[in-house]
Formats: sequence, C-alpha cells, structure tokens
Amino acid sequence: MDERLDTLREILPQAGRIALRHFKRVRPERKPDGSIVTAADLEIQAFLIDRLSERFPSYGVLAEEGGGGTAPELDSPCWVIDPIDGSAAFSVGVPVWGISVGLIEGSEPTVGAVYLPAIEEIYTGGAHEASCMNASPIEVDNTSHLNRESILFVPTNAHRKYRIDFPGKCRSMGSVAAHVAFTARGAGVGTILNSYLWDFAGAAAILLRAGGSMRTLSGKEVSFREMLRGGRKRVPETILASSPAHVDTLLPHISER
Repeated sequence: MDERLDTLREILPQAGRIALRHFKRVRPERKPDGSIVTAADLEIQAFLIDRLSERFPSYGVLAEEGGGGTAPELDSPCWVIDPIDGSAAFSVGVPVWGISVGLIEGSEPTVGAVYLPAIEEIYTGGAHEASCMNASPIEVDNTSHLNRESILFVPTNAHRKYRIDFPGKCRSMGSVAAHVAFTARGAGVGTILNSYLWDFAGAAAILLRAGGSMRTLSGKEVSFREMLRGGRKRVPETILASSPAHVDTLLPHISER
C-alpha cells in the first residue's frame, strides 16, 4: 500500500463534503484570465494544502489558485492540486466536476486521485497500486477498432479549435479530470486536452496505471517534468490521452484549425 494514495483516499472525500456544502449555492467570480473561481475552490484548496503539507512537509505544491505550500522543485516530489476541476459546471449546478490531486516525481505522475462528489465516484491509482473506481479495478478500452458508438471526450472549445473526423461521438462533460478518469475506465476511447497540469495530473497517474498512454498531437511522448517546469503555463501542445490500442488510430483524425 502507498501511504500517499491512502492519504488521498482519506482527504478527498472530506474535501468533497466541503464542495457539496457549496454546490448550487455559490456566486462565481472571474479571475484575470477570464476563468471562474468560487469560494469553494479557495476553501478546498486551503484544506488540501494544509493536510498534505502536514503529512509530507518536504513535498512541493503546485495548485491552481496559487498560494500556500512549498514551491515546486524539479528534483523533489510535487503535489499538483485542482480544488474543483470544472468550476464552470460547478457554478451552475451541473454535476460533472471533481477534486483532483496528483503527485509528480521525476518525470512521471506516480500517484493520483480524482473525486467526483456529485456522482459519488472516486478514482485512484499509481505506480504501486492498480487503478480503481470506487475500489473496483479499471482499465482502458482495448477493443480492436473504433465504431459509431465510440466516445471521444473533448474540450468545451473543440468546435472552434480542432478538426475531428472519426466514426464515433464527441462529448464534453465540463471537467478534464473527469474526462481522463472516464477514459481510464474504458467509458471513452480517448480524451483531447489542452489545459493546465493541475487539470489532469491526478487523472494521468490513474490512466497510465490503467494501461493508457498520453501523446501530443504530433506523436511525441508527454514530458511531465517539462510541464512542471512550466509551472502555471498551459501545456505547450495538445495532448491525446487514450489506450495503446487506439492512440495511433485516433491521432490522424484530430488536427488543430
């Protein structure tokens, strides 16, 4: 058992109770970049940083809303926190949003958890434990081909940013962490993401342990070390999270406009 993952299994449901106390009662505000923040984001982030820093004082912290914790160092383990991934959905009462925490060590996400309180699903996984949803093992979709019922999870701006031509369906649920977690359990064949490290660091560990892979649209391997070095910058190139069975098939069907 991994003490870090045990800690996440303990504290994410506690953070979820904070979120549910605010859900459908918040007044969203706009950050300078135009994205949404709520009182719930700030309260949950402070709670998570406090608990993680107390138990793992030597670890760095990179959190969406900034502040608190120890600045990330590339040679030290670093927690990457998104207190509410899907703040826009959360702020209008749509139930697909989640609390995401991942641990980056060296160049890899080694521990991750994503909790979706409104639909009562918690995803966990890491280098030393199998990926699970609500304690049941999960794995990516490894069917041999795509079909018209195959689901590809996409960003909310996919219709403006990408050309997508494949035989299945595109779905945007409002949360990158949820999209990647759903892909990890085989609910979809892939997720297109072009966001920030905190949006998917937790889910990435789960996806990779569930047998998935992450590649850029140009086919390169994803460098989490470089993303951590980039800190608060958006990922430099769009990423496809999928399974080895589908990634090479999907890539030619996706391009930027």
